[in-house]
Amino acid sequence: MTTAPDGRRARLVALAGCLALAGGASAGCSLVEPYDAGRLEAQHGAGAPRLAPAPQPPATAPPAAVPVQAPPPPSPEELAGQGVARVAVATCTGPRSGSGFHVAPGLVLTAARLLEGASSVSVRVGSEVRSAAVVAVDDGSGLAAVRVLGDPPAAPVLPLAGAPAPAGAEVRLPGFPQGGALRWARGVLTGADVVAAVAGRERGGLLAVTPEPGAAVDGGAPLLTPEGQVVGALLDAGPGGVHAVPLEAVGHATAVWRDQPAREAGPCLERGRGGGEPGVAVAVSSTAAETAAAAQALQLYASAVSAGRYDVAWNLMTPPMRAQQVDYETFAGDLATSTWHELDVVDADAVGAGAVEALVQYRTTQDAEFGPDAQTCSLWTVAVTLVLQDGEWWIGGSRNQTGSPEPCGGAGTPLAGDVPDGALDVPEATPEVLAAEDAALAEVLLAETAR
Repeated sequence: MTTAPDGRRARLVALAGCLALAGGASAGCSLVEPYDAGRLEAQHGAGAPRLAPAPQPPATAPPAAVPVQAPPPPSPEELAGQGVARVAVATCTGPRSGSGFHVAPGLVLTAARLLEGASSVSVRVGSEVRSAAVVAVDDGSGLAAVRVLGDPPAAPVLPLAGAPAPAGAEVRLPGFPQGGALRWARGVLTGADVVAAVAGRERGGLLAVTPEPGAAVDGGAPLLTPEGQVVGALLDAGPGGVHAVPLEAVGHATAVWRDQPAREAGPCLERGRGGGEPGVAVAVSSTAAETAAAAQALQLYASAVSAGRYDVAWNLMTPPMRAQQVDYETFAGDLATSTWHELDVVDADAVGAGAVEALVQYRTTQDAEFGPDAQTCSLWTVAVTLVLQDGEWWIGGSRNQTGSPEPCGGAGTPLAGDVPDGALDVPEATPEVLAAEDAALAEVLLAETAR
């Protein structure tokens, strides 16, 4: 029998030990003999070949950091637009709207024509809708101011230019055409110290402005430089063109009215009792494009009801909807039993040309003898139809979505906390109900178009 050399015998013993482990070869057992340079020299002499070191993978540089693209800074128009407001008012004859701009925290400058006879005021900046009250109306200058109720909104105060803009200067004109989103137009300042008939009277010392074709001009909007500085306040466009109150008058009005308190509006023709809450808080839960305009129209109505000015609320409805009421006295008597509080526009959808249906939730408080099921606090969910006529939104119809209102937690409870499960689910209407609603809406639209 041939005897294996000592080195080979050791390798065979090692192999046998690995195979004897349960499951076959085990971690730590290798069938490849490790490289030993000393042993090779002992067996084959000093000239034995040596193995080159195993090549190492080339070092790789860490991946280059991808630069984070910073968002572009807002343009002057975008910055200035945050301080431009849509101002909607309820008067003794119906709704009216225009523009305004923040000249101090909570103080919005607008056109005097807009606030003449105003009873309820709503200010919208972006999607935020707030109640406001009249501070002053100066028909001489053509300017007026309102103060937002409660904490000032998160809107920047627009800076006044350091000097009047010269003739030929390029200007910017913001506006809310048809009560929609804020839009911008370009224009040129074509004259100063101009005399023109504007808003029913002849005025002097005005700026003459030539806007680009098709521009929507809103009375009360700021006249701005391309850098977003105020150089005037726009008045309504008249037969003689577009005019603005100059920078000096804007600065004077701001200084005089900055700390002046708001005044209380009276009822129309002594037909409202007054004395209620001055405004109703409005939340806008929906992001639909039609929501903001609907929210302002509903806030005007709710604020008029809450303040006891039922005559103002009456005149915010379309003539066909007023005709659906028994008479004004019955309408006012029904509203006099409760007070409106928070209102939330949950959703809004266009239902035709110039018509929107808004799903609205609001809270009322009342004495138990007047409350549904003796409720002293009620949570209502109503679908309200609004109709656009001559650039203003009117209330054209309503439909209760949940039958009897849900009881809420009591006066002072936040509206969102009072929402019961399923309260905002709109029940599916039957074909007969939908047909009746379509017919009623068509009647409203036809009547409004014929006005």
